[in-house]
Amino acid sequence: MRELTFLRTGRLQWFEQPTPTLQADTDVLVRPFVAARCDGDTLPLHRPVSRPMQAGLKLGLLDPVIGHIAGPDHS
Repeated sequence: MRELTFLRTGRLQWFEQPTPTLQADTDVLVRPFVAARCDGDTLPLHRPVSRPMQAGLKLGLLDPVIGHIAGPDHS
């Protein structure tokens, strides 16, 4: 299976990953048939994340998961 990974602003790379397998009786494998993106998804691809977004992360006003996408604060 191939995975497209965000490395840094302006840089994506494909990686090979093992095919998912069922681990428990409650697991399911889902094959998406439609994929779309949000315009906000492209922000870190084209430019470093803005200072207001970094401030929102520090103040706890944004979901911490965004910090993983946004990367470390370089201000």
